[in-house]
Amino acid sequence: MMWKEKRWLLIGLGLLLLANVIFFFTYRVQYGQRVKEMDATLDQSRARLAAVQLRKSKAELTLAAFDQMTHDINTVYEQWWSSPQRRLADLLIELNQLERRSSLSPRSTSYQQTASEKKGFGNTAMSIGFSVQGTYPHIRQLINLLELSRHFVIIDSITIGGASANGDTLNLNLQLKTLFHIPEGQTDAAAPVTEGGT
Repeated sequence: MMWKEKRWLLIGLGLLLLANVIFFFTYRVQYGQRVKEMDATLDQSRARLAAVQLRKSKAELTLAAFDQMTHDINTVYEQWWSSPQRRLADLLIELNQLERRSSLSPRSTSYQQTASEKKGFGNTAMSIGFSVQGTYPHIRQLINLLELSRHFVIIDSITIGGASANGDTLNLNLQLKTLFHIPEGQTDAAAPVTEGGT
């Protein structure tokens, strides 16, 4: 018979087929395991990426908040609390204009630099006192305009007294306070005008 003559060939082919089947199933198991490991690695990498992106977003928000805070601090120091050289004349001119807009008669104005309580911040305080005369509605208008002023001023004290016998005209003494930023390297004593009056 023919199969007896080629039995060694058939045995070889059978062994080769068996080896292929064994290799296929072994490789399939190993391949499946490797796919699972790669999927797990991919999931871990995605989780790490999400954590890194979250940290990056938080860091960007922190940086943006820091930049905004720095900008706000610089605005306060350079505009609202800028040096006496930059703000004092404008402030006194505005006070004079507010007196006129309120239809009050100015009587006197004085200003004096006071000792800075927090020298570490490079600030100095100045006290500005002025007296005006007018009716109660005009005095209320002046106080309202002061509160709406673009300058950084605080109403420290108010004294009102009668100026006429019938009480229509009142004397108003206002004490204001403002802060100035003294640039680094300049002392309080080096600030220009420390005292004056009209």
